[in-house]
Amino acid sequence: MALQPKSVLEIAAGDAALCASLASQGCQVAANDLRKENLENAVAHFKNASNIRLLPGNLFELDPAIAGLHDLVIACEIVE
Repeated sequence: MALQPKSVLEIAAGDAALCASLASQGCQVAANDLRKENLENAVAHFKNASNIRLLPGNLFELDPAIAGLHDLVIACEIVE
């Protein structure tokens, strides 16, 4: 059985391409990145930008009530 999360949080989303792809497959997606302006600009380029929830800033400083609960958390672009 394939993993089929309904809600995904991507940490250090960068260009948010993974978030856009997951959102197009029906996932509720939240994108986090330290660089708020870069994240906003990156997401704005996608047709489904309105389906990507932005959580800019230091993840450790975000209020858990705002960040919410997620079935899957991805942090694949942190170390480059």
